[in-house]
Amino acid sequence: MRLGAWGSCVFECSSFRILTFDGYKRRTSHRYTKHEIMNYKPKLESLGRDAESVEMTIKFVASLGVDVAAEVAKLREACNNAECNYLIIGESVIGESPFVIKEISEEVNTWDGAGKILVSTVNVKFAEYAVVGDY
Repeated sequence: MRLGAWGSCVFECSSFRILTFDGYKRRTSHRYTKHEIMNYKPKLESLGRDAESVEMTIKFVASLGVDVAAEVAKLREACNNAECNYLIIGESVIGESPFVIKEISEEVNTWDGAGKILVSTVNVKFAEYAVVGDY
């Protein structure tokens, strides 16, 4: 069963492969500027919506049908190349614009005797990439 995707990173749960995420956090905010007024409270002026961000932790486990090193390498390459894709969770597209990977941090949990990564936990920070005209 397909749980979602971002580009070539497909989250799924089947009898052949399990690749899921945890700790999903979505941030939505609005931008304001503050005008100081003597003897009065400051006045806020709306500047519009801010870009959304999403953070999640993905656990790659070789025994669950995942090539850990290859999957992490794909995410790093996408980050380095500023790859832009829609983030899909379930059947819903997140946000109004595609997302880029802003940051990846990896913790290798288990290696085998030959130095192959068996289990790795990766924290991924996505940022909405508003295309010019997306206002």
